[in-house]
Amino acid sequence: MLIFRLLLLFLFPILSNAFKPIKTLGNLTNSKSKLTFVILPGFSNSAFDYYNPFEKGFERSLAFALSKYEVTSYVVPIKRIEWLKVIFGIFEIDFWLSKCKPFG
Repeated sequence: MLIFRLLLLFLFPILSNAFKPIKTLGNLTNSKSKLTFVILPGFSNSAFDYYNPFEKGFERSLAFALSKYEVTSYVVPIKRIEWLKVIFGIFEIDFWLSKCKPFG
């Protein structure tokens, strides 16, 4: 029962935002910016989380915070559903032998 609860807690955020469209905001600051950040969404996160975290608005996002410091930022457009490929990797023998390959 505990495993089922943990699985449900993990999958609920994945499935709730899995099919939401990802808005690409492009360049968030002017061309005078000296720094550029490429944000790679963390495990089970999507690009949506870095533009509108917990649906609280862009003003509370990492991308907005960086733009206040005149840092250009781009978020790699990854959706939550793509992280399922990683989760299912634990059922492969290569995972347990530390021989996983980045593709397939």
